[in-house]
Amino acid sequence: MALSEFGPSFDGALRAAFKTVVPNSLKFAEIKVGIETKRNEIKIDAQQATYISTSNRVIRFKIPNQNFLDFRRGYVSFNCVITRTGGTFVRSHNGIWSLFDRLRVNASHEIEDIRRTNILQNILFETTTEPDIAGTVGNALWGIGTAAERNAFAAGRQYALPLISGFLGSALIPIQHIQDTIEVELYIGDPTTTCETDGTVPVVTLTNVELHCDRVTPRRSYVDAIGEHIAQHGLNIGFKSFEHYQNTVTTSRSSNQINHRSDSVDSIISIMRDANTVNDPTVFDKFRTWNKNAMITYQLKFNGVFHPEEPITTDGTSVQSYIEMLRWLGKWRLNGIWKNTVPIDGTAYNTDKFLIPVDLVSHPDEMLVNPKGTARASADIQLDLTLNAAPGTPQQLESFVRYHLVANINTQGKITRVF
Repeated sequence: MALSEFGPSFDGALRAAFKTVVPNSLKFAEIKVGIETKRNEIKIDAQQATYISTSNRVIRFKIPNQNFLDFRRGYVSFNCVITRTGGTFVRSHNGIWSLFDRLRVNASHEIEDIRRTNILQNILFETTTEPDIAGTVGNALWGIGTAAERNAFAAGRQYALPLISGFLGSALIPIQHIQDTIEVELYIGDPTTTCETDGTVPVVTLTNVELHCDRVTPRRSYVDAIGEHIAQHGLNIGFKSFEHYQNTVTTSRSSNQINHRSDSVDSIISIMRDANTVNDPTVFDKFRTWNKNAMITYQLKFNGVFHPEEPITTDGTSVQSYIEMLRWLGKWRLNGIWKNTVPIDGTAYNTDKFLIPVDLVSHPDEMLVNPKGTARASADIQLDLTLNAAPGTPQQLESFVRYHLVANINTQGKITRVF
């Protein structure tokens, strides 16, 4: 097999050890001019004026088939009021995203469907967002604050909700060349799960719900060229997304099946929560409390192969699982040097912020699909857990699989998810 099979640059890259190049310090500055483009923020109204958790809880946006749209700097704004019957207070959990438990993007076929988004978004916030952001942006936009502050917020205020859609956040979307109408749906979760109160019957009411994004209008020749390319060849849009799975852990040893089928899994992250209190609004910080349950080891199995080869140890002062979290976040290097810190320290990780991560990425720091990651026809993915003893109460194991997908716009302008 010749190296030329892997492209003209592959062979040269292996022989480049002593190649003479001009260093950046000896280069002159260039001014790069982009093609003529107009960009303007627009608002897309939800289909209804008011949404209430007791009735119409599915918020739907129909995306207009005009121009190109860029959602990468977008958000959803709305006014929110939370009420209760009896008691002395009601509030959302920290992070207004806790109110929503599902995000879907549809056309004539489903493009993306992320369930338990409130759990996932809290995991991502807790593991990736620096603490000072919570006190500034978080308080101003996301409903993060003390219990007293959130009690006051419940009387009514406006929020800006970030979305974790891999498709919408992937790249510029050539909406005008898509014949299907794309719809974005947000589901309001059960308030007994998403709110905190000493009363009963919490109710969430949303008004003035708007999806914000940028309308991008490149020069006519570029728009026409993209249209011609799609008409002749179609267009693939690659992105990463998450799929949710749930198991219940009641014994000291458990093999938990994750019935996932895709060509390339990037990673799997899991947490454990007390199953008896999931729907109890008098229990606080449920989305941010992840139980360790005196875990000793964990290990993943797929395609008949264990990953890693030896179980990851988590007992006592073991550092392996904490480093696995850092690897998953892209925060671990051989020399111990990386940019920025992680918000979860070792003490918190081993008490109420215990994350079960397995990093499966084949090409770290690059969005490359590894076609041998997992196989559609293989057996389920299996997560083996070993605890020091059976948990005192049933534990709800929430697992999120992050994997690669492709949305294809075919030559007729129809968009579908191909894998």
